[in-house]
Amino acid sequence: WKKTMSKYRSKYHLSEYHYRPQASLRKKEIKAYRKTFLIILLTFGFLSIIYLWGIPFISNLYNFWGAWQANPNSAETNNLDLVNPPQINPLPKLTNQSQLTISGQAQANDRIRLLLSGNEVDTAMADQDGNFIFENVTLYEGENNFSLTAVTDGNESQPVNLTVVLDKTPPTLTVEKPADGLRQEGVDSTVTVEGIAEPDAFLVVNEHQVIVENTGKFSYRLNLAPGENKIKIIAKDEAGNETTAEKTVFYTPSAKDPSETNILE
Repeated sequence: WKKTMSKYRSKYHLSEYHYRPQASLRKKEIKAYRKTFLIILLTFGFLSIIYLWGIPFISNLYNFWGAWQANPNSAETNNLDLVNPPQINPLPKLTNQSQLTISGQAQANDRIRLLLSGNEVDTAMADQDGNFIFENVTLYEGENNFSLTAVTDGNESQPVNLTVVLDKTPPTLTVEKPADGLRQEGVDSTVTVEGIAEPDAFLVVNEHQVIVENTGKFSYRLNLAPGENKIKIIAKDEAGNETTAEKTVFYTPSAKDPSETNILE
């Protein structure tokens, strides 16, 4: 058989084929080992990044990579996304105070820029704990549109926008009843306090909260004591402005109920 195959290969100029299964399997094993090692290395590296810099860093890195793929020429601009924006402590949406304190948290030693309508009005440095504060920030009547950014190593974060409305106008309040100086006699020891106030205003009649309807109307039945009764009505809006009205009612109770007198007769 060997001599026959040798003559056949010589006649047709065929090279001798040697089957080496061990060598072939060895190459496959080496490739598999390399892939396994690479996967373990990448997994370890990913977990190390999460441990050292946290999930926000991974999120910012992912956003940067997506933006770079969309527009590779804007890589320098998108570096701004790698800086975490500052976090702002809660602020009132409406206020009647002309000055405001703005505070929050950022990365330690970040420089925080405060802008009003796009113009920088102040800067502050975050301390070692990441806290920063802007005191006595001037507000103007109406909407005040602020933006805050964090700057690290020349890179600036995306802005955090907030709006605070300065409102110094007191709420409207008209008390229609009772008439000031009203003198009331009889067994009915109550009086109706009613009128119109600014819708959504917080209304109080002698420290009793009264509901204001969507139309602004309100009504409350107030108990009277014998003699002089001072009635104080206060309307307060969300900004903290107040409007006050006062009325005086004199009450003289009857000695007997007239209906009871008729029954006896």
